Amino acid sequence: RFVMEDWHNFGTDYDKTLELDDRQVLAYIGRASCLSNLKKFDDAKKDYDKAIEIDPNQILGYLGRANLFTRQAKYSKARPDFEKVLELDASHSEGITGVAICLAVEGQFDEGIRRAEAARPKFIGNSVYLYNVACVYGRAIEWILKDEKLVDRDIKLEAFRRKALDDLRQAIKHGFNDLDWMKIDPDLKSLHQSPEFHELTADK
Repeated sequence: RFVMEDWHNFGTDYDKTLELDDRQVLAYIGRASCLSNLKKFDDAKKDYDKAIEIDPNQILGYLGRANLFTRQAKYSKARPDFEKVLELDASHSEGITGVAICLAVEGQFDEGIRRAEAARPKFIGNSVYLYNVACVYGRAIEWILKDEKLVDRDIKLEAFRRKALDDLRQAIKHGFNDLDWMKIDPDLKSLHQSPEFHELTADK
């Protein structure tokens, strides 16, 4: 696991690359990732913006900026970038789940779930896809908890919790190992008090 000093050092390496050639798209994207991990979000966005300006067809620029926005809970800004990822590659797994999570956050969780589930057969055993689909369900649960008059509310809550936990379990089985992030991921906040969630994230 990288620490802050590592991200600073990586960023310095990208600085040197860009001093030699300020048109290196991947160097801007790499430095932006470092800045994001250092929580220098404004500077990170500038680098993602520059990368996209240089190469409007580079998926990693849009994906990086979308993830930067989600880290700041700016889902309405993240969604267009995730949609651009899908415009460039309609089968991009993180683009699909990124849009789905944004829809769920915005209250359109049925549509978010529909999109995520429709693509599921393409990503059998993909740990990141499974994790992100669990996040879609986690966000959907938040909305259901708010709506006490929802028809079949308890049935949906139980079904969505089961789906989320099953996907997290499968994600771990297929290699997802960032349990520290899972414990604090805001997309999974609605599961944080579940005994099964605590069992999944317990130190092995």
